[in-house]
Amino acid sequence: MDIIVLAAGYGTRLYPLTKDKAKALLPVNGKPIIDYTLDVLLGLSDVNKAYVVCNEKFYPQFKAWQKGKADDRIEIVNDHSLENESRLGAIGDLAFCLKDMPVTGDVLVFGADNIWDGGLQGFIEFARAKSPAVSIGVYDLKDRSLATSFGVLELNGEGMVISFEEKPQEPKASTIGMCLYYFPKGKLERLIADYLKDSQNPRDAIGFFLKWLSENDKLFGYVFSGTWFDIGSKEAYEQAEAFFSKR
Repeated sequence: MDIIVLAAGYGTRLYPLTKDKAKALLPVNGKPIIDYTLDVLLGLSDVNKAYVVCNEKFYPQFKAWQKGKADDRIEIVNDHSLENESRLGAIGDLAFCLKDMPVTGDVLVFGADNIWDGGLQGFIEFARAKSPAVSIGVYDLKDRSLATSFGVLELNGEGMVISFEEKPQEPKASTIGMCLYYFPKGKLERLIADYLKDSQNPRDAIGFFLKWLSENDKLFGYVFSGTWFDIGSKEAYEQAEAFFSKR
């Protein structure tokens, strides 16, 4: 299994915290956000490589972070964007990494600004059982009114996604997609290529890709328990800091 970590955003909603610091490297209880998930994944026996896609601005910071990890499976991929306005977006970064890196096995993709207190083994076992379909991490906010800023999905009894809406004003459910995806071998590259054939498909928010995927292929969702944070705002960052500092 190969890992692709999406960490090329500029974190503008967290300014000034991220003005000169990569969001994924912000500390939560003294530990970089990216480490909470990546350390768990690197502990798995079948991980070949972990590709961390970042931008030109924060590339030196990620290289310095890499030196402190003492794990030669980590590779920093510079997408060469210099500012938020010229960023490639999540889909663009995935396409960039797939083009330049030797990604050969199953692929697990996650956003470096997601953090939660649960394990990953259950999700990986679920995803492999659903192969060759794609599986995504799902979190239940328990309140539909809180879901307007996320990709909202509905699942049937087997865990298959039967509807997907990106940031709906009136959510149909309280279950949302986490930035965590499992693609069986060879599938991510083919799906990205098919998605990008239509120039009208958005390149930035990965939720649009998932909506397209749910309409063109089978997509399954694994509901996580525990507490999850999407560090997209100062409030979310402060909440994560408060939560993990008490553990």
